[in-house]
Amino acid sequence: MAEMINKALEYSQALLKNHKRLAGDTVHEHSLRVYEILKDNHVRDELTLSAALIHPVLEYSEKTEEIARVFGNELYEILKNYHVLSKASIEKDTPSEFNEAFLMQAYISMAKDVRTLAIRIADRKDNLDTSFALEKDKRIDAANRALYLYAPLSKIIGFSILSNQLEDVAFKIINPSEYYRIEKDLSANFEEYNHTLSDMKNVIHNILREKDINGSITYRIKSKYGIYKKMQRGLVMDKLGMRILVDTVDECYIVESILKDLLDCYERYRDDYISRPRPTGYKSIHNLFRIDAKTDIEIQIRTRDMHEFNEFGPASHLMYKIGDKGVSSLAYNKFKKYTEENKFWFKNLSFWEIRKSTEDPIKSVPFSKNIYAFTPKGDIIELPKGSCLIDFAYSLHSDLGDKCVGGHVNKKYVSLNYEIQNGDYIEIKITNKINANRDWLKFVKTKKAKDHIKRLLKDGK
Repeated sequence: MAEMINKALEYSQALLKNHKRLAGDTVHEHSLRVYEILKDNHVRDELTLSAALIHPVLEYSEKTEEIARVFGNELYEILKNYHVLSKASIEKDTPSEFNEAFLMQAYISMAKDVRTLAIRIADRKDNLDTSFALEKDKRIDAANRALYLYAPLSKIIGFSILSNQLEDVAFKIINPSEYYRIEKDLSANFEEYNHTLSDMKNVIHNILREKDINGSITYRIKSKYGIYKKMQRGLVMDKLGMRILVDTVDECYIVESILKDLLDCYERYRDDYISRPRPTGYKSIHNLFRIDAKTDIEIQIRTRDMHEFNEFGPASHLMYKIGDKGVSSLAYNKFKKYTEENKFWFKNLSFWEIRKSTEDPIKSVPFSKNIYAFTPKGDIIELPKGSCLIDFAYSLHSDLGDKCVGGHVNKKYVSLNYEIQNGDYIEIKITNKINANRDWLKFVKTKKAKDHIKRLLKDGK
C-alpha cells in the first residue's frame, strides 16, 4: 500500500474509530468501505483513495492546518469541497421549475473536482447499504435520492457498475415486491441466460470470422432496476445485453445486417448514434433483437475507436478509472494528455443526457455562465456568474429584494455587493421599509433586479 494511503488509514483510525454511526459501526469502518468501493470501481489514484479514507474528517476535527500539512493542500481542497457537498440539502421538487439536468449542474459545480464527486457517490452507496438503521420514510428518501441523483451522476463520471448497484439497492428499498419478483426470475434462469449468451457469442463470432471481420464480443445480464425500467416501457423480455466491437464504420452496419438475417429485430427501438451522435460525441448502434419466444437482447455495435472515446474520452470523464495497470495503462496516459490539453474537461459532463420521466429533452445551461446557491431550506437557485446578494434576494421575491439590507452566507454576515459563489447557503436579512436605491444598479447583475430597481426609482419609491 502506498505511503499516503497508509498515512490516511492511520489518521482515520486515530480520529474516526470512536465515532459511532446509526448502523452501529464506526465512521472509520464506513470510510474503509468507501475506500474499497472506489477500488472496486478501478480507482487507482493515490490521492483520491487517501481522501476517501478520511473524507468525513472535517466533521470531527478543526485541525485544518494539520490536515493540510500532513496530506498536502491538494488533498485538503478535496476534503473542503466534500464538506460543502455533504451539507447540500438537495430535494427533487425544488425549485418549482426544477429538472434533473439543473440538479446535476448544481451538484457538479459544487463538487469542483471529479475526485470529490467520486468519493461522495461511494459514500452514498455505503450509506444506502446500511440504511436499515434509518426510519422507513428516511430510508425511502435516501433511495429516491440515489435514483434521481447519485446513480445518474455515477454514469456521468464512468462508474456504470456502481450506478447499477445504487439503482438495484434503491429499487429494493422502494419497490421490494417487484425487486424480488425480478430477482427470482434471474436466479431461476441465470444458467439458461448465461448459456444463451455464450452460445450467441460463439455463433456471431464464427460468422464474423467467416466474413473476415475482426470482432470482439462481450455480454451481460442486465441489472434488476434496468430490467424493471424496460418493463415499464413494455420491453418485458429485455434482460440481456451484448456489445460488439469492430474496426471500421462500414463493419458496424455489416454486423447489424448479419444480426438482422440471424434474428428478428424491433426496428422501433433502433438507435443509430453513429449517423446521429449524442451531444457528448457518443457513437454506437443500439438495437433490440428477439432470441426466442421469451428472450430479447439489446445489442450495441461500435468501432474500437468509438468505444475508446465513449469510455475514455469526453463522453465518460473519470480520469481515475484506469484499471488495474494504474499509471502504466494506455488509458491513463491518454486521459492525462486530454485533461492537460483541455483544462475545463470536467465542465463538459454529459448531464444533458439525463431525461425527465416523460423523456422530454432537457434544455442545457452552460456551466461557464451560471452559479448555483441554496436557500436555508435547500432550494437550488440559479444565477449568472458575478451575481450579488441583491440578485439572490430578487430571484426569491421582489419584496425581499426591495427590503434587503444584507445577509448571512454560510453563517457569516456579508454586505449587499457580496459576489455569490457556487454552493453558498444564503439567508437574506430585510427591514420593514424599501431600501432599493440607485447605487444598487452599480453591482446587480440580473435583469430582474435591474428592471425592478429602475421601476421603483421611476415611481419615486
